[in-house]
Amino acid sequence: PAAAAHRECLEEIGIAPTRLEELFKFMPTPGVTDELCTLYLGIVDSHALPARAGLAHEHEVTAPFTLGLDDALALLSPGCVMNGYTRIALQWLALNRPHLAQLAAKAKAKAEA
Repeated sequence: PAAAAHRECLEEIGIAPTRLEELFKFMPTPGVTDELCTLYLGIVDSHALPARAGLAHEHEVTAPFTLGLDDALALLSPGCVMNGYTRIALQWLALNRPHLAQLAAKAKAKAEA
């Protein structure tokens, strides 16, 4: 799963994460399928974000953008984000906001070990 997350990050936003930290696994539709998803915290250099990304051979064009933390969390308001995976990630971010610097430092130390 980590290799796929790394690859998808590069494909979708045009930059690879310098570190990936597995946060948790969850079942989006238990009782319907046995799909198991893994949520990662990806550390990227947002200053390197290109205006366009995506794979040409897949006819994929994305327009990556950045949001401040407060603006990202405001998307949890009713009707803003309907995608369950995105809502789960944003809710994790809201709950763990006070610990982000510590998590990033832990991921960095783990990568350097």
